[in-house]
Amino acid sequence: MKLGILSIDTVNGDDQERRRFSKRTIWMVVIIVLAIIAVIVPVTLVLTRSKAKEKRTIKFLNGLDIEPSNEYPISDFIVVDSKDDQYVSHEEDVPVQVVENEHERDFLKELRAIKAKMDEKMRGDLVKFEDEVVRNNIEYKQDEKTCLGDDLKDTCVQHGQVKVITSYEASCVLKLINILKEEFRPKLEVEILILFKKYCANYEIRYYNHDWFLKFYYTFRRDVIRMEIHNRDPSKKYKKGYHTRLAEDYIYGQTKSVDTSSLINGFQGSEIIKTPLPFEVESDSIDLRDGGYIGEFLSYRLNKCKSCWMVAASIVYDAFVTLKTGRRLTHSAQQIWDCAPERSSPELLETSLGYFKDHAICLRGKYPFIGEKRRCRDRMCAKLSIVKRIVKISESEAERHLKTNGPFMVEFYIYGLENVYTGGIYKGKLSIGSLISAVVVGLGTDVNTREKYWMLKPIIEVRSNWGEGGYVKILYGHIDDGKSIFDNAYGFSG
Repeated sequence: MKLGILSIDTVNGDDQERRRFSKRTIWMVVIIVLAIIAVIVPVTLVLTRSKAKEKRTIKFLNGLDIEPSNEYPISDFIVVDSKDDQYVSHEEDVPVQVVENEHERDFLKELRAIKAKMDEKMRGDLVKFEDEVVRNNIEYKQDEKTCLGDDLKDTCVQHGQVKVITSYEASCVLKLINILKEEFRPKLEVEILILFKKYCANYEIRYYNHDWFLKFYYTFRRDVIRMEIHNRDPSKKYKKGYHTRLAEDYIYGQTKSVDTSSLINGFQGSEIIKTPLPFEVESDSIDLRDGGYIGEFLSYRLNKCKSCWMVAASIVYDAFVTLKTGRRLTHSAQQIWDCAPERSSPELLETSLGYFKDHAICLRGKYPFIGEKRRCRDRMCAKLSIVKRIVKISESEAERHLKTNGPFMVEFYIYGLENVYTGGIYKGKLSIGSLISAVVVGLGTDVNTREKYWMLKPIIEVRSNWGEGGYVKILYGHIDDGKSIFDNAYGFSG
């Protein structure tokens, strides 16, 4: 028994010793870990701060963050400190925050030097701009408030004539020229700005801040230059009027310089031909491209469908939703292809369009376009359609429908439209050829012949510069061998 008892005592003693050793080991590990943390954390903080300061950048109005260099595209910048994410703009009466090291001092010194150089050039260009404004017998004032004091509208336009151009507008124009990296041509820019102000005054377009002005003016300026180059080309059989889609979605990063060389070189006197503005056309003109109601599609994806009516239908539905709800959404053409009732003739278009009335339509991102018919998967589409009726549209009712319910789609036969149409008003065959689908987006009047026409977006594969910017004009009331584009014309009603 003694031996047994002694044996038990010995075992218990070893166990206690192991416990004491384990505790000492744990404490040593804890002390080592704390020592490592005490060393690493301060070093990490120093490196992080240094890295944050090295990442100090210039944030431009076009949304780009770039490292400091000797050349910047525009003068309007905001200093961004990634450490505290505080923005300091030179337009605000706020001093630049105090810097703590040589790196930041050198950075701000370089920044101020570049800005001073750019401001000097800007001041010189503003003087040239003002001289050109005065040469056009237009007053040059500080801002639009002076126009209100002179009993003018805030657009500074009276009886169709521009009375005042402001230094604010001039500065915005110059900043845009810098964004585009174009040469500043005072005569050209002042003439375009005059046309732009007339356009905005007529359509009651307001640019409430710098961003909106740049958006509107860039789009207008781009289209005017393209139109003038087109109108000066003797090979063109028709002339374009001033038309632009100012309310389209616009991203700074999409700005591209427009080649003005063929517009400027070799011309004396006025740099802009006085082509009639769109609001000089009869008041019955309507174009739903204004406001960005008409979505784009990639025509090269259409090679797998003979008559891609579902693409036209989805464009019409997108515009209808935008018009009724104010929300600009892009819905799935693939869902329509997969799920809507198939048909053997254009006369059954109304039946196929009935799918929009009875089913929810997915957004394109959720149900993307594949380019071939597949199994219907519309159960994943949740929101109900806002379409209440599918309506047959006659030519006499078409204008009212455009104004109240948006664009509508048509189907008709035409021979080789993508090859025979080069622009102008189409008056050819509508009774033979291939069946095509198209979206009717507007009604207009030719500025030269005064002929009325329907503006259509045909859903066919064409070149990027085809027709009238991808559209075709068809003579109002045109009938060929008893056939019209309104034989199969349908739209949505809420």
